[in-house]
Amino acid sequence: MQKVTRKDLRFLAVVLASLVLACSGMEASRKGATPVTEGNFAPKRAGAANYGPDPGLSCPAGGRAVGAASTDLETRAKQNRQPIPQADGRLCAMAETMLGWTGEPPGEHVVSFLSSYFGLTASVPAVLITTVETTDASLIGARVVDPIAKFSQNTVQPRFGLAIQRLSGGRADASKLVLLMQDLPVDIQPIPRQLGASSQATLRGQLVDGYQNPKVFITDPTGRLESPSIPPGKEFQTEIRCADKPGTIRVEVRGELNGAESILANFPIACGTEPPTSVALGKPAAVGDLAQQERKLFQLINDERTKAGLPALEWDDAVAGIARSISEQRRDQLKGGGGAVSVDIVGRLKSEGIQSPVVLSNPAAARSPEEAQERFSASPVHRANFMSTEVTHVGVGATSATDPAGRPVTLYTELFVRELAPANVEEIRAKLRAAMAQKRKDARAGPLQNDKTLEEVAQKYADELAAAKGSLPKARQEELLKPLQSQYGPINVVAGAKADPLEFAEEPIVVGGGNLVGIGVALGLHPNLGKNAPYVVEIVSSPPKGAKAPASTTKKRPKR
Repeated sequence: MQKVTRKDLRFLAVVLASLVLACSGMEASRKGATPVTEGNFAPKRAGAANYGPDPGLSCPAGGRAVGAASTDLETRAKQNRQPIPQADGRLCAMAETMLGWTGEPPGEHVVSFLSSYFGLTASVPAVLITTVETTDASLIGARVVDPIAKFSQNTVQPRFGLAIQRLSGGRADASKLVLLMQDLPVDIQPIPRQLGASSQATLRGQLVDGYQNPKVFITDPTGRLESPSIPPGKEFQTEIRCADKPGTIRVEVRGELNGAESILANFPIACGTEPPTSVALGKPAAVGDLAQQERKLFQLINDERTKAGLPALEWDDAVAGIARSISEQRRDQLKGGGGAVSVDIVGRLKSEGIQSPVVLSNPAAARSPEEAQERFSASPVHRANFMSTEVTHVGVGATSATDPAGRPVTLYTELFVRELAPANVEEIRAKLRAAMAQKRKDARAGPLQNDKTLEEVAQKYADELAAAKGSLPKARQEELLKPLQSQYGPINVVAGAKADPLEFAEEPIVVGGGNLVGIGVALGLHPNLGKNAPYVVEIVSSPPKGAKAPASTTKKRPKR
């Protein structure tokens, strides 16, 4: 079974918009209709307390349109051995609210807000608003059966909501109609839309029909991603915890059908704050050139990070160039009618001399940077990417394209990497000496003496190791150490790069390799740590038996 496609939804819009009905006598449904006021859409009806089934919401009692549609839909579904579409009180309440909508069709952000407001665990994919030339509820109910049945062909648990309103102003036989259709392939037990600070709630549910092996992804207000372990099967249960940081928790439930994974539910939970009660209209279209749009999205990322108390990311031109090339590849794939784009991002970064231990990516097709950021924020995985504390730099790439319906759209790609900040080499050396001294003291091994000759060789070794990106040939290593063999006892060496160079103080040679030491430190590119990786070389030895210790760089204190 497949999910409904964009092509199917466009077909439904044409079917419903072309209905021309003529009869009379229908109940009006105006009570919950919400007009657009001052650029905002704020439902008159109170929002749902929970996500999941709501016994307090039902389709209008005795509504002949819903009743007529339900009867015909059941008959047709049984004949075709398809799931029976059911009227859903939450969808009816949402449809009634949207009777007040005028002008262009509601944007994605409006539909997403209303879906959450009425306790639906996923945004409604099919929203159809039209005017019909009749006021007869039974006839309307019978005639909307076709689009609902069409939608239901590729669903597992189809639901619909219907609201109608008699029009005034010289159109006595005309009505406004709102029809919402949704597939609910997961049953989620009621869970609050709002949690108090430091409280928690249990998320329980079950996948329906052929879906199995649920996965749950959760991000807290700071963007920390959690994916609790869920056993195979259909049922799932986990705790949603609200810490003391106010903000939004995003929850996503996925399931497998015929080997393919799909997002079945995605909804926000207000943590230590109130859920929104209105939505701003007129989401801005993309303005300015593509470079300005890239910088705008960069700003929106840092705005959210700053709000959560996280450090801002830095812009990287080279990373942005690669992100731009990925967006262009996605555009070309869309033109060719291909599917998902497979990109070797790490390989592209390395080809440009960019190496990072962490590489994260977010793709989106949207009309503006604001809309793209809204989509990233709604996805737990994408939100965790741009809020990650493991990354330090970002590049955003944008390119113009058209969506499957032929409308203009911008393809955005965000690339996040980790780059070490340039460190002070002498500061690293001083801290490492102090850490090694403490290690010797704890082991009661006596103090280490800084040896000038060992230090000179260690520094040359570190410089060449950094220049070779960590791959210094063994023959060259031996060549560097060979002059020391006649002046010292056994030569003990540790060399390499670590994100925290003080970890070299824990090496065994620090307490067991001798009493003379030389330390070399240099910064360079590393295959895993990326730019500015600290390369450290420690050489620990002792004078040959019967020989005096070579000159030490340690200054003696004057006697008192």
